Amino acid sequence: VEERVEEALLRYSKDTFGIRDYALVAGGAQIVSSVTSPTYNLKGNGPDLALTPGVHPGRCWQTAVHSGGHLGVALANTIVVSNVTIDHIAAELASNITTAPKDMVLWGLIEDIHAIQRFHSHFPTPIDPPTSMLPLIAKSPVLGDKISAKPVLAPLASMQYDPSHLHNVQVFPVHPEIRLLDIPTRVVVLEIKSNWGDKDSTCLYRYVCPQSSSF
Repeated sequence: VEERVEEALLRYSKDTFGIRDYALVAGGAQIVSSVTSPTYNLKGNGPDLALTPGVHPGRCWQTAVHSGGHLGVALANTIVVSNVTIDHIAAELASNITTAPKDMVLWGLIEDIHAIQRFHSHFPTPIDPPTSMLPLIAKSPVLGDKISAKPVLAPLASMQYDPSHLHNVQVFPVHPEIRLLDIPTRVVVLEIKSNWGDKDSTCLYRYVCPQSSSF
């Protein structure tokens, strides 16, 4: 029975990208609401829509901030993240391209003590995440008491999405120095630092998180 369940999850977690997406809700990922920004409209689509296949006009998560927004995700499994894929409606189909995300950072929660030691040895003065992130993650009912005592948030990738680019599906690699450390993570936070000009909100259509290896 367990093998059939795993096969089903693997099948549903592969979509048009042809890879397993560990941030896919249908594959077992969950929103960490305690570190996720509010939705712009109370009747609007929830953040889980950004973790669901399908990109159509208006079918997005519209967060209520134009900068400093966050999307927290408990991945389907603990993995070593290889890259991040951001998808958005094509510019020629968008009614308001200024709500597209621009500058973003993907943070990964490191809980394994050996991985934390490797990270600190290579980054003695690492970039600090927003101060509220760790306490908010620790309070998440999704994670309960399973989170380690002294986790670290590491900046896995920095990216700038360009909605005017020929390809609306854009892939951003994990920082090479981070990739070499083989850091496992099961919780990631996508920080949206800016958008393309809208002063009220930012729209995230699709966010994909594949792996280089699993644990």
